Amino acid sequence: MLEVDNEAPTAEEKKQKAVTKPRYMQWRESLSSTNTLGFRIEGIKVIGSSLLFIHDHTERAEVWLIDFGKTTPLPEGQNLDHYRPWEEGNREDGYLWGLDNLLQTLSSLARE
Repeated sequence: MLEVDNEAPTAEEKKQKAVTKPRYMQWRESLSSTNTLGFRIEGIKVIGSSLLFIHDHTERAEVWLIDFGKTTPLPEGQNLDHYRPWEEGNREDGYLWGLDNLLQTLSSLARE
C-alpha cells in the first residue's frame, strides 16, 4: 500500500504499521476498474465471476454466466438488486452493474 500511495494508510494504520485485510481489499479495489465499472479483468480472468465466452467463424458470439456452485440463499426478507456497489454488510456485489459495463465495453470494441 505504501509503495503505491504513501498517503493511503490512515494515521492509525501508519502508527500500527498494519492494515486489516478488508481495508486493504477496499483500497485495492478503489484503484481498479471495479470501482468505476463493476468489473476487472486480469489477463483473461474476470475476477469474482465466471463467464463463458463462445464465438465462431461466423462472428456469432454469446456470453454465458456459469459456476453458481458457491452461491447461497439470502436471509429471509433480504433483497439484492446487484446494481449497487458492495459495502461492508450490505451483501451487494454490483454483479449486474459490472456485467452491463462489461457488455458496453465489449460492444464498443466490436464496433471499432
